[in-house]
Amino acid sequence: MNPFGFIGPSRLIFVVMLAVASACNLVLANDIDPFQQFGCASGMMNCERPYLSMADAQMLEKASISDFDAIEQIYIKGWLALLVGEYELAGRYLNGALLHAEEKCDQHDGRRCVRLRWLIIIHLAELNRDTKHYNDAHQFLNKANDIYKDDDLHSFDFEDVALMSLLAGDLSMLNGEYESALDDYIRTQQAISSRRQGERPASFEYSAGAADWVNSDELVMRLASVYGKLGKTDLGLKIIEPIAVRVEKASERSILTADALNVGGELQLAAGAVAQAERWMVQSIADREHVFGDHCSVPAREAEKLALSLERLATIRVALKNPVGADEVRVRAAAIRSHLTSAPYIDDPARCLPR
Repeated sequence: MNPFGFIGPSRLIFVVMLAVASACNLVLANDIDPFQQFGCASGMMNCERPYLSMADAQMLEKASISDFDAIEQIYIKGWLALLVGEYELAGRYLNGALLHAEEKCDQHDGRRCVRLRWLIIIHLAELNRDTKHYNDAHQFLNKANDIYKDDDLHSFDFEDVALMSLLAGDLSMLNGEYESALDDYIRTQQAISSRRQGERPASFEYSAGAADWVNSDELVMRLASVYGKLGKTDLGLKIIEPIAVRVEKASERSILTADALNVGGELQLAAGAVAQAERWMVQSIADREHVFGDHCSVPAREAEKLALSLERLATIRVALKNPVGADEVRVRAAAIRSHLTSAPYIDDPARCLPR
């Protein structure tokens, strides 16, 4: 499913090439052939280009816009700049695209116009969330929601509902409105589930393209975090368990791979596999601790799992010749074990498991 309903397959290829280029810190300028950009990014061509200058960006924004294709290109550049954290550039492009889109939509109020305006506004809300301008983010989100509610052209897909709900949940979390955040994240989950089941709004047209844009693990982490904030630690740990188990299994596979490489005399590759195992274990531990939040009345069985993970990590760090790092996590594991009792919960007087 292409998240940009108005972008056809040929233009989608152009978007992908721009994304590859931006990831390699290449210019997103309008005077470079997209195939040259792809060549630079892939290493097939040896070329160096500076970032687009402010003067060039302003010139592009002020240029006469006579069709939707030009507005789309400005919007896409703003979206890509947002993805790579170039917030100032993203703001110039997205605001410029919105200005021209608003003017164009006054003359042509079709589905393509509705969706384009909505996408630009949604990404401006994301930009303001990421740059901690939360009031502005709320205003853009409310504006996007108004466009969505007033639409009678079937311009939107379930993925759009998911994106809007995800943003609303993030902003509610930042404001400490945890019940609202929970509702928004559950709505996001339901929208994604509807898309996976193949449901579509009536008369919705779309072109083939990218599949799941929402990382399911990231959404589960958000839900687990909300449950932790609401004191529903049991529920948060329950939904996050599959992620933690999957990550730990990946770590164990890396250890087995390292053992095999070690026996085969491939010591450098073995060290790399052990380092990968450490990264997986660190992620698994962080996932579990993330749910505890400020609520440290933790199920004893979960505290035991965390202690075991820390001890595994210590073993890995010994293999990586990092005894100090190993000792640090061993101390944390021992501190957790000192609180383990036969009771179903650990109630730490300090209100937090030792870290």
